[in-house]
Amino acid sequence: MEPSFRWHLQAWSPEWLDAVKSIITDLLQGHNLGSLDYSICEDLTSPPLGRANTPAGTLSWFIYIRGNNLEVHDGSIDDAEIRIVADYATHRELSRLRFHRPRCSEVAAGIRG
Repeated sequence: MEPSFRWHLQAWSPEWLDAVKSIITDLLQGHNLGSLDYSICEDLTSPPLGRANTPAGTLSWFIYIRGNNLEVHDGSIDDAEIRIVADYATHRELSRLRFHRPRCSEVAAGIRG
């Protein structure tokens, strides 16, 4: 379902990080994550001048899920289970694409050939 609103937040800003945390919190609501200890980090290389937020010169953010606790912060971490490293400009272009979600009938037709 397409949301009826659009957010206009600068990516990686404190407001954007708060929005990401809110979305993930909503998605995880009602799930017992038990002893889950999981992290994801995204490092974008060659960001625009003044946007880097790490000593390495990347624009980065990360998520920690520890049991039922969620942390979302800017910066990079060394111990991420999943690390995404991408060129800023390429990432920006890809993030603006809208991908078509196939209907079950389309998937079945593709399988049947």
